[in-house]
This record gives sequence, structure tokens and C-alpha cells, in this order.
Amino acid sequence: MRQSTLCPTDRDDIIHPPWRPAMSADNCPICAEPQLLTIQPGELECRFCKAHLINGRHICPACKRANEIGIAHCSICGEPLTVIGAVISRQAAGHGSQRLEQLKTQAGEIKAQAERHSKVRMADLEDVDHRRIQSERDASFQQHMRDQSILKYTAIGAGIFLLLVAIISLIAIL
Repeated sequence: MRQSTLCPTDRDDIIHPPWRPAMSADNCPICAEPQLLTIQPGELECRFCKAHLINGRHICPACKRANEIGIAHCSICGEPLTVIGAVISRQAAGHGSQRLEQLKTQAGEIKAQAERHSKVRMADLEDVDHRRIQSERDASFQQHMRDQSILKYTAIGAGIFLLLVAIISLIAIL
């Protein structure tokens, strides 16, 4: 394992990548990001990698025991203490990210909810379409009745006209 010149140590189980500078009070000792939150005096948490530190010791997320900073695995339970180690361990064990599983569950719920809303919208659209068709039928029937009235009055008017022409013709002949 290659050791950093900025963070020298003679222990093989302590990880200090060459690209990570030595720990400062403002940076996380695990991921070197300047994202440490002070929870209470002596207790810090990294916003980036979620490492929990109490009095300069890394707390195992599984068994909650204190470990030296930089150790790859918990000295008590063997759980990976680095973010990358935890991801690899979960993937090797067949367990995905808890957040990913939560998102998959939420996606299923969102999909089911979207289907329910889609069915409601479709029923509303079918109702609107049914009312439109009924309105068109009513309008068509009313137009048909108007056309029948016009035809009836036209036939009566034509009959009266022909009767008058016939009467005038008879009067003119006599």
C-alpha cells in the first residue's frame, strides 16, 4: 500500500491516499472535504461522507464503537469504515443502497398514484365526451325538427299557391 508523504504512518491497516492532504481541523479525515458539522463539543459529522467522529475517533456506523482515524474496517465488527468500502461491501453482499431502495419504492408509489390519477382524468374526459356527443345529438334533432317545420310550411305555401293559380285560371276561362 502506498503511503502519503503528507500523512506518514508505519501501519498497513491505516489508509492515507497520496492525493489526500493531512487532516486539518476544518477537513474530514476520511474524505478530506471541508464539510464537517459540529454536533456538540468533540462530536463532528461530515456532510459529504457522513463519517461520525467523537473526540478524534471514527465511530463505526454498524456497531457504534470508536476506531482510530484512517482504519479501513472496524476493529470490532469488521464493517468497512470508508464510503467506498461500504459501497463495495454492500454490492458484494447483494444489498443496494438503502436510499436507492427507498427511491425504488417511491417510484412504484408515484407510478401507482399516476395511474390512479390517469384513470380519473380518463373517466372525466369520457364523461365530457359523452356530454358532447349527447349535445350534438340534441342539436341535430332540433335542426331536424326545424327542417321538418320549414318543409311542412313550404309544402302548405306551395299548395295554397297552386290552388290560387287554379282558381284564377278557372275564373279567367269562364
